[in-house]
Amino acid sequence: MPQVASAVHYVPERPPPRPWPVRQPASRCQAAVITEVRDEYAGLFVMTPAGSFHQPLSAGGSHFEDGGCDGVPLPGGGRLDHTAGSWHYPRPPGAGGS
Repeated sequence: MPQVASAVHYVPERPPPRPWPVRQPASRCQAAVITEVRDEYAGLFVMTPAGSFHQPLSAGGSHFEDGGCDGVPLPGGGRLDHTAGSWHYPRPPGAGGS
C-alpha cells in the first residue's frame, strides 16, 4: 500500500497527451515523492533536472504499476515498459540499474 512521503519513480508523459497509453522505457524514470493516496493512485511531487511539478489526485493523479525499474511482468515471461504517467517503486540500493 503506498504511503505519503515514500520516494518513488514517476514515468513522464510525452506531450502532446494521447488518447491511448504510451509506454516509456525505465530509463526515463523521474524522482518523485507521494503526497496523497487513493487506492493504487497517488498524488506525486515530481522532481526533474528542468524543475518540479505536482501531479495531484484532483487532476487524476498517477497510477501504480508493479515491476520496479525492470518494467511490467508479462504472462509467460518478459517485461513491458511502464505506461507514461504511472509510478513504481525504485530498485533497492545495490540492486543495480536505474
